[in-house]
Amino acid sequence: MRKVLRAYGANYDPRYVRISTRGVNQKLEVTVQAYSIDCKKAPGFMSKLRRRAGHLFVSAHLSCSNGREYYA
Repeated sequence: MRKVLRAYGANYDPRYVRISTRGVNQKLEVTVQAYSIDCKKAPGFMSKLRRRAGHLFVSAHLSCSNGREYYA
């Protein structure tokens, strides 16, 4: 998944972000887990992910280490 996102310019550090996917109707359902960070950049990351690679997935969910959740 990292190679796919990198191709669309949505890079992330795998030490702090875990992305898992599963196929749904020939598209991806993406789950993003951010940990060991303050999550202030989470909304920006999710909007960037949606803009650059949104056509690849039906939904994306990000859960932060502080308990906040974001959907794209």
